[in-house]
Amino acid sequence: MTFDEVVEIILGNTLGVDASDEPGKKDFIIKDDMVATGREALTYLINELKDNYAPTIEMTQEQYNYFKWLRDTNDSLFQAFLTVSYNENELSLFSELDLTQAWLHPETVEVVDNDV
Repeated sequence: MTFDEVVEIILGNTLGVDASDEPGKKDFIIKDDMVATGREALTYLINELKDNYAPTIEMTQEQYNYFKWLRDTNDSLFQAFLTVSYNENELSLFSELDLTQAWLHPETVEVVDNDV
């Protein structure tokens, strides 16, 4: 399950129903101690976790195609790093951390326009 899927479940959108219309469901509650609770607080927490543990890696279509080729033709991340580090290529702009994240969790890669 992805972070976005959890947010969808919390918001009730998986069934195509606006959960805020359901009795007893409130989007945002502030208790006496000024701590936010409810669905808004949960979605905020999940989005913070997503930003920290599964950040989006933005790649152009050319970068993504090269990354996908590396992933499909190499048996290990180490071999792919050797290919990237010894050659000037589409992925040389990315840190090893970004490439590792994309390798382990390709769902975090977002293809963007070439002017990024």
